[in-house]
Parts: sequence; structure tokens; C-alpha cells
Amino acid sequence: MNEVLLPQVDPRKRSRSTTPTNNMDDVDTKESRWIEQLQNDKTRTSGINELLHLSSRTDVSYSLVDDQLLRSLVDIAFQEMNWVFRSEHNRHVIFSSHETWQHPPTEHLRAWTQHCQQHSSVFQSPVLAAILMIVRNLSFAAANGRLMAYTDACVAWLVGCLYGPEAIVLNALQTIVNLQAHFDVSGQKLLIDSLFYAPTPDGPVVPKAGRLTQGQWGMGGVWLARHLDGKEDIMTDVSLDFILCHTVDQLVTVWSIFSALRHLIMGLKTSRPVLLLALDFMQEAITSARVGVVGNVDDEVEEGSIPSLRAILVHMPEELVQQFASFLYVPRLGSDALDYVDPVRNIVTRVTTLKLLANYDATVDTDVRDRALDVLVPLLELDSRMADRLPYSCGDALIPILTSTAGRSEAPGLACQVMKEFARIHSMSKWQEQLLEMASRNERVSQLVWNHLTF
Repeated sequence: MNEVLLPQVDPRKRSRSTTPTNNMDDVDTKESRWIEQLQNDKTRTSGINELLHLSSRTDVSYSLVDDQLLRSLVDIAFQEMNWVFRSEHNRHVIFSSHETWQHPPTEHLRAWTQHCQQHSSVFQSPVLAAILMIVRNLSFAAANGRLMAYTDACVAWLVGCLYGPEAIVLNALQTIVNLQAHFDVSGQKLLIDSLFYAPTPDGPVVPKAGRLTQGQWGMGGVWLARHLDGKEDIMTDVSLDFILCHTVDQLVTVWSIFSALRHLIMGLKTSRPVLLLALDFMQEAITSARVGVVGNVDDEVEEGSIPSLRAILVHMPEELVQQFASFLYVPRLGSDALDYVDPVRNIVTRVTTLKLLANYDATVDTDVRDRALDVLVPLLELDSRMADRLPYSCGDALIPILTSTAGRSEAPGLACQVMKEFARIHSMSKWQEQLLEMASRNERVSQLVWNHLTF
């Protein structure tokens, strides 16, 4: 039996290809052969190695025909982790925008995440690492995104991997970031895709939601559009039982992502690369939830309905918002901003002294700071009460950003937007003199204060 090739993690971020390899000979036959290899213990390793080699190619991107191959890979991963996954079919699941940050919505998924946290040895298998790399590489192809996001076992397995070691978490979180655009917490897009999408006979295509609004169903589609309010890829006039009947298995896995994200963002041992990816996911999620924001989030929550993504983000724990604010100033005193450097074992007196005497730009982790600003600015726009959760110490981190020339050029402008919301809640008397002094010495700061800040 051959050994599994250890996947090599490419630190560079691959582009999301929109040109899948549909012109490969006998694609269906190839996938059937791979599925047979994966189901046979003697040929499983060679099949995994072949898929790993194919998915690692950068000149072409492989497009999955259906979810059978993906489910075969995920089933092997669950076997390696000593777990039997069970899809959810109970339509009486309660979806709470408050509790989803604490734990997954079902008992089965809670037991799964606890299993991953308590048994770290399940992540040591090279087969598991190889399958995770295959799934990660497949997620970069746009044609595979919706299929992977709608496969409940795949999403549940990726969520469990977020509780593993850094190498596993990085690949799993990168995959989830790639699939973020296809996640649907309300079940509306999932429902319309399941009802109105069918593959064409000439090969795999990228699934498109909202087909009833594109005239492809004739007069029947017009009747459905009028009675089901089908517009903009969603259907709003549909009962909750009908939505859960078709989408509950995917919904519960998507909702379990938020508790895993809270675990990563609040974790004391979370590495810097993992943190940056978690902030990227939060930024994309908040940006998609900003569309059509009107009023407070409590006005749009109805009894007996599934909360929206906006409601989930607005009801995040206060400690999470304060953690985002703390990321505005992470000292860069070591080679890595979030890695502790033991001064007893690592003594470089001259370099440390220079770092301590340097200006603001040389002592702050600009990557973490800029991503934290990208999260805070749209987050404060989701609801007028979000600024109440910002800590008072946030002002001390915002003031120096106005003079920053490192990192992204728009960082001072974003800091002004956060400071404007911050000033509505907290008094700025502590920093007014400092702002006036900075504005008198720096023309750029004076323009920012004059144009964006009014107290």
C-alpha cells in the first residue's frame, strides 16, 4: 500500500478560477473510478494521491460533476476522526441569533465540536491532511463553491477542523472563506436553488439561483413568482415549515460556523495567520449583511422566522466587539505580532531598544489593524446601537492611526469613521487637546479632523 503524499501548504492566496476543466475526457467516468478507488482500502491511497495532484494544478481548475466524490472524501475524513456524521432532518430546530455564537444549534453538532476539542489526536492523520488540502484546492474553483457550500457533511467537517492544530485550521478556514459567498443562514436561497435548479445534459454548469425570475419556467414560472414572491434570488412568502423541510440539514451546519469563529477570535493561542483569515471572513459576512440596511435589527425579526445574517452579526457577544477593538493596536515587538517572545531565551538588546524607540508605524501590526478597521466600520453601520459596545479605551488606539503612513492608505479615513460613531456615545474631551495639537502640526490630520469629525 502506497503512502499518502503529504500536502505542501502554499502560503500564497490562489485566485478563484472561473474556468473549470469541463473539456476533460470522460469526466463522469473519472469520478466514478475515483469513487471506487476511495471505497477500496487497497486503492484508497493512490486515489487520494491522484486527486491531490490534480487539485494542486494552477493552470486548470477541476469542476465536480456532483457531490458523490466530495461526500466520499468527507466520509473518509470522518472515519479518520472516529466519528459518524448524521444529517439533520428534525424540522423543530430553534435558530437563535444570540445562542449561535455560543454553540451549534443541534445536539449532534455540539457533540461533534466537543469531540474535536477534546481529542486533538484525531488531527494527526496524514490522510486527513491530504483530503483537507484537496477540498481546499477545489474550493478555489468558482464552479465548485455552491456545490460544496450546500453539502452539509462537508461544511460540518470543515467546522470541526477549526478546532484542530494551526495547519489544519488554516486550510479549513481558507476553504470556508472561499465558500462564504454561498452560505445562506435564512434558507431562502437554499430553497430556491433546490426547487428551481437542474443540471444541463451536456455537462456540469455553475448553479444559478432565481431561475423562475429569468423566464425559464414559462407561464408556470410567472404564476410561481406571483404567489411565492420570487425575486432577487429569494422567496419571502413561504412558510417556515416548508423552508426547513428542504434546507434544515444545510442550515444547521452553516449556523455552527459562528461559534467556531468565536472560538478562534477569542482564543489566546490563535496564531496570526488564522486570525487574519477569521477577520477576512467576518469582513465579507458583514459586507454582505449591509445590503438594504434600514432601521434597527429588532424591527425585522418576526416570531416563527429564521433570523437574518444581519441579526446574527448584531447580536454577537459584547466581548467579541471589544476584541475587534483591541486589534486596533497589537504591538509588533517580535518577528510575529501575536507570538510571545521570551526575553530570557531571546535577548537582542540593541534591536529591542530600537523597536521601543521607534514611532507608531514601526510598533504596530498594520495588517491586523487594517483588517480590524475593515470589520468595525461596516459592523457599526448594521445597527445604531453597535457603537455602545465599543470600549472607552478604543479612543487611545484610534488617535495614532490618524498620523499613520504605514499599511493601507485609507486606514486614517476608516479610523475617522469609527471615531465618529465612537464620539456619539463617549465624550471626546480626553482627546480633544491631543487632536488639536496633531492637527496643528500635520496637514493631513487637520483635513481629516475638519472633514470627518465634529464634536
